[in-house]
Amino acid sequence: MLSGIFFIGYFFFEVPSNMNMHKVGAWKWIARISWGLVVILKGFAQTTMHLYILRFLLGVAEAGFFPGIILYLTYLFRARERGRATAVLLLALPIGGLIGAHVSTWILDNISWFGMAGWRWMFILEGIPAIIRNCCCFLFN
Repeated sequence: MLSGIFFIGYFFFEVPSNMNMHKVGAWKWIARISWGLVVILKGFAQTTMHLYILRFLLGVAEAGFFPGIILYLTYLFRARERGRATAVLLLALPIGGLIGAHVSTWILDNISWFGMAGWRWMFILEGIPAIIRNCCCFLFN
């Protein structure tokens, strides 16, 4: 159910997100994507309705990321190099899942600081790198 709610937000905001990305530019649009904040907020959800709302907002926040990265690759690489760059990007997905699964499991099993369950810390700790990435995008743009 939660994954379906994510895709509802993603589906309805994909086109508007891409239209805004075209207006402001890929780099600025990628930097504004705030899914790290939404993921951290999921760690503080108190009811299932909070989780539903945050999953929807996560879909909204992530709607323009992948097209933005593909567009940004067109700025960085010439046409003949773009296929290889896109392949490296797509290869990062399963590698990230492989590493992320082990990190998530470790967090679930070993971290319960301040009386909060491991699943809450998983969301909080895994949202932080996305926020750092956003800050780097703003700083180095």
